[in-house]
Amino acid sequence: MATLAQQVAAALYGSLSNRPLTPLTHTSVVSYITILLFEVFIYRPDIVDTPNRISTSKPEFDFQTVFDFIVVGAGTAGSVVASRLSENPSWQVLLIEAGGGEPLEAEIPYLTPMLSLDDLNWNFETEPSTTWGLSQGNRCKWARGKVLGGSSILNTVAYVRGNRRDFDQWRDIGNPGWGYADVLPYFKKSEDIRIPTLLNSPFHGRGGYLGIENLRYQSPFTDIIIQAARELGIYNEDVNGFTQVGVTRTPCNLRDGLRDSMSKAFLRPAKRRPNLHISLNSQATKVLINPLTKVAEGVQFLKNISGFTYMKTVYARKEVILSAGAVQSPQLLMLSGVGPSNHLSQKGIYTIVNSPGVGQNLQDHVAVGGVTYIINNNTNIGPWGTSAVMKNVLTDLSRTLFTKFRTGPLYSLPRSEANMFANSKYNKDPNWPDIQVVLIPTGSNSDGGLFDRVGNGIKEDAYDRVYGNYLNNYSFAISPVFSRPFSRGSIQLKDNNPFSAPLIYAPYYNDPRDMKYMIEACNIGHRFTKAPAFRRFNLTLIPNKFPGCEQFPILSDGYWECQARHFTSPFWHPCGTCKMGPKADIMAVVDSRLRVHKVQRLRVIDASIMPFITSGNINSPTIMIGEKGASMIKQDWSFGWLS
Repeated sequence: MATLAQQVAAALYGSLSNRPLTPLTHTSVVSYITILLFEVFIYRPDIVDTPNRISTSKPEFDFQTVFDFIVVGAGTAGSVVASRLSENPSWQVLLIEAGGGEPLEAEIPYLTPMLSLDDLNWNFETEPSTTWGLSQGNRCKWARGKVLGGSSILNTVAYVRGNRRDFDQWRDIGNPGWGYADVLPYFKKSEDIRIPTLLNSPFHGRGGYLGIENLRYQSPFTDIIIQAARELGIYNEDVNGFTQVGVTRTPCNLRDGLRDSMSKAFLRPAKRRPNLHISLNSQATKVLINPLTKVAEGVQFLKNISGFTYMKTVYARKEVILSAGAVQSPQLLMLSGVGPSNHLSQKGIYTIVNSPGVGQNLQDHVAVGGVTYIINNNTNIGPWGTSAVMKNVLTDLSRTLFTKFRTGPLYSLPRSEANMFANSKYNKDPNWPDIQVVLIPTGSNSDGGLFDRVGNGIKEDAYDRVYGNYLNNYSFAISPVFSRPFSRGSIQLKDNNPFSAPLIYAPYYNDPRDMKYMIEACNIGHRFTKAPAFRRFNLTLIPNKFPGCEQFPILSDGYWECQARHFTSPFWHPCGTCKMGPKADIMAVVDSRLRVHKVQRLRVIDASIMPFITSGNINSPTIMIGEKGASMIKQDWSFGWLS
């Protein structure tokens, strides 16, 4: 049976152009998006959402300097924390965000790859390496959201919790209350599960703030991926349920097909609470900690109003909560005098609390980028072809379907349509898969070199050498990942200037075991492409090699390793830099209630507290951390009935 998009497309096909966007250039894409947003403004009041969208601070905020709770960072966790704390009408809650309001284009799934190239991004880069990023200028770009909603605005909306053993591991190293049975209620609390087959699942919640759906439109090739999984007996309806192993249509944080960012899900419903204050364009520079009592008393931040900036100081009656993420929460702690004393003294910062673990234990998921298979036998399934080629998606027909009929390929996000979770041959626990392979119905060639190359920082000559002959061809890609890397990195201060970007020493391949697992991940992904369902498409791996990889035969271990070191593709899942653990662990920064060791009335609630990275995308567990952290604050301040 034809999908709604196909039925409507068939009816409109004769009257609207479905011609490819040619030439496909930055200028033509920007023009297309400009027209799209104009039509969204006219026809899509659900996206514009003027009554609820948050774009400015409340006027009275400028005159208020004392609050019960101050939350720094309106990202994935901070949005949750501020929303939940403000449920108590007697608590005055201030949420500080360095960026501005959420833009319209962030809600349109297909535009996701373009968002990280905008000013919504902090535009961090890793420090140079001689062993990875070799075709990327020896460093990787790190997109982190500088906008209300944080990185939940930029990410690929995948809602993957990780494995139950991830959380049991957290508990077992000395963090009571963080096992899977303990955290499952907080996952469910956020959820409004809207996937029909999962509505009655005991693993999911209904009625929460966060919509969980499958993408409204998926590339026809994703149906082939699912067919292949069924043929191999590895299809999994719910990787967030009883077992994680298998291939699934990726559940996503969406509501009615549109991105459900944390600002949209948690802050818009709370907008009219008189006790919730949100200060946009406000970059925190320091937590004020009394050096004698070691009590967090407030926050300093730089406020920007239409280009006019001024420094403001606010005070907390109860607590300061850092939710600035795994890069900037440790940066703020160190700027405030909490961190490794040697490092702080080198930067001219007085040490209030020597905490050696601040900024250490940095973890991330990294993929072998650019593993692209050309679809040689394109059967042209549907009006836009077999797989997602950008110039074929950005048409007048697609725009009209989106703005007037609420369907069509602009509701797609190819990088989040399907995922595989598998066991490597080295894994000792078959119920705790150590490999993730993102199965993508579009390749590094499919956007004509406009966004994937730029977003990953690939040198133009290297990109052209590998993909130049295949630009805009139908393709399929795999993105293989070792889910539980051994490598660790760190976040360090460049200097004592809060406006200097921190130094990011990325955790890629500094433990040789990681490459062994990564090669295995590549082999698992490649074997999947040999499933019977793919045969009629005559898939072939692009044979061109990155400079320096010529001597390695295609599919050999050396080939995969060379590709990994040249096209190093971070998943932007940084975590672990304010590790949760008991006092006996000198590298632990916070305790199991997320209170900073040796500092009173200061917590960290975000992905930085993860002792170990979870087995999958980390947005969902970060939401859970926000939910659980807010609940613990309510309990600790004798409002357990609100938790």
